[in-house]
Amino acid sequence: MRETYSIDAAGRRSAAQSDSGKVRVFGGGANGMKVVVPPAGFDPHAATDSQLRLYGFPPRPASGPARERWNRLYPHRHIDYVTPEMCSNTGVTAGPPPTSRAGGTALASAPLTSPRWSGGLAIRATGSPAFTSAFVQWNEPTFVAACPTASSYNIWSGLGGWNSNPSKWGLLQVGVDNLGGTGPNDDYVWWEALNQSKSQTLNEQVVTNMKVSAGNKVQAMTYYDPIGHTIAFQVYNLSTNKLVTLGPWSIIKDQNGIPVGTADDYYDGTYAETIAERSQVNGKNVNLRQPSSKYSQFLDAEIANDQDGDVVPGYQYPNWNQVNMTDDAGGNFLSVPANFPTSGSSSTAWKNTWKACS
Repeated sequence: MRETYSIDAAGRRSAAQSDSGKVRVFGGGANGMKVVVPPAGFDPHAATDSQLRLYGFPPRPASGPARERWNRLYPHRHIDYVTPEMCSNTGVTAGPPPTSRAGGTALASAPLTSPRWSGGLAIRATGSPAFTSAFVQWNEPTFVAACPTASSYNIWSGLGGWNSNPSKWGLLQVGVDNLGGTGPNDDYVWWEALNQSKSQTLNEQVVTNMKVSAGNKVQAMTYYDPIGHTIAFQVYNLSTNKLVTLGPWSIIKDQNGIPVGTADDYYDGTYAETIAERSQVNGKNVNLRQPSSKYSQFLDAEIANDQDGDVVPGYQYPNWNQVNMTDDAGGNFLSVPANFPTSGSSSTAWKNTWKACS
């Protein structure tokens, strides 16, 4: 069962109005998973703090450089908001590297390695607040069918997932995948909620009507509200000016409206990531799909670790790490960030250079 109804400015169900928002319900009738959609013409720059929370936007800083950075994340005042249609991509997972990796104690000066991830990883410094949001902005690559069998190139932002403890970990993430060889051979938007429990794990949840194409400038945000204990995801296609928000949710539900966990069951504020990845299909790493340019262009990586929305470039954190992707045996590089921004950088951009399929 799917349902859409109007809400007023306080989020209460109401008769349809031209300036009202909407709630989209998936599965399970009134108890299904709800997505709150802003009304047409909603301007995040002029919205109240309560409206931003209602519609799943991160907090807007009052002024200064943090406000300027927040403004750049939403360059248009009038955005075309997508009412999402979703389905589960069974068997496809954008998840953490294997638990045999090193994690949690890595030095910022030493690039990390992973059999699935390539990009930037921030590790919470001792005594610092937990990470609350991660933004990544990139140009969606054009891909070529150079890798045999199944291949994937998945760009996302997320919180958690690097901890090497197999008995307690969580990862919340959202992004755009391109899966070829087996499965769809085009770009698609997805979100995931993963932890150590198989019964609570949700594989890629695909937003079927949020379109991303090669060459588009795209932004993905994962935001955890530590006051409301909710999670919200956004994907913003800046080239088409279309934005979709998933959440905010305190309870995560499957496609049948059955609760599988709370946001806190998956949240780990020790890590924040902006990553290119090769996904898993039925539990196995697939090849790294090849961009025609031999790289993906990361334009920005912003991270926050407070309640005021003060996003800052990832490299301003002392434990900001470059992550290099290797093959399953760890002997050969598949993807390595080039010109990765570090302390003193003048730009937050870098290229994830493609090296090999597997």
